[in-house]
Amino acid sequence: MLEIRNQLTHDYDGEIVKTHCQTIVQTYINKFEEFQAWVEKL
Repeated sequence: MLEIRNQLTHDYDGEIVKTHCQTIVQTYINKFEEFQAWVEKL
């Protein structure tokens, strides 16, 4: 995720964002939701 974030910070025309949007949505959104559920249990 950090690698993608670093690439996105240097994207000035939106092409890198288009490339990584599916990865972000399909992989990392679920991870954040899992983390949120774990934190709420505490």
